[in-house]
Amino acid sequence: MTTNRKIAHLILTALKKEGLEAYNVVFDNESFYSFIPDSVVEFHIRGIKNWRFGMWIDYKLPNFTVQFFTQYEPEIDKFKPCRSILRVIIDRAHIERYIENRDWIELLDVIQMVKHIKYNPKLAYVQEHNWSLYVTEPVWKEYILHRKSHYRCKLYDFKKHIMEELIPYNYNKISAKILTNQYDFIDHIDVIDCNTDYIVSFPRYEVCIYFNRVTDDTTEQTDLIDKWWDCISKTKLFTETNTSFRYFTTDGIEW
Repeated sequence: MTTNRKIAHLILTALKKEGLEAYNVVFDNESFYSFIPDSVVEFHIRGIKNWRFGMWIDYKLPNFTVQFFTQYEPEIDKFKPCRSILRVIIDRAHIERYIENRDWIELLDVIQMVKHIKYNPKLAYVQEHNWSLYVTEPVWKEYILHRKSHYRCKLYDFKKHIMEELIPYNYNKISAKILTNQYDFIDHIDVIDCNTDYIVSFPRYEVCIYFNRVTDDTTEQTDLIDKWWDCISKTKLFTETNTSFRYFTTDGIEW
């Protein structure tokens, strides 16, 4: 067991003794400053809904610290200590004293922060959302405002998904099926969504038309492509915005 993992287990054990039991504990090797084994820990705590907890640990660094932090899970953008207002930094001296005498007072700030979230979830949510531990307005008022804002963003994302993703993609798929069945010079049509988790592509949709021909004759190729655009203009199928078209022979050679 690595030193980092031992330290994490010591802190989790101290929390458990206070009735704060961790579950779904995951160790990783990669943080934004280190590739040391078990330097990143993520977990949840029973009885605290919708909050993800984490620790960044590297015992080998001269200025060793444990960064214990948490974020409201449904609204996480990047899960790392610098993105959380609810964070405790435990230095080497506190860890070494805790290892030596197992006195929970060395981890008092961590225990108090977790209990604060457990017993004051709305206040913790407002603090996290405002990026400030100080709340000037009534907590209930701030909480309602932030939840409304969250659901407005969710509704906007849902509408955007319907209008910009679901409808155009399915419309193109249906169009491809109709034209393939209707015209004998088309072998088949593939519709590809070029977006991935990390890449936003424009045009987003790629329509690959496979003609039922094998020809090197540029005149015939031009005639077939003209016929294709004739079909498009007559039927009004396919969303031409955010869509590109590619042309292939039946054996997959692109023109």
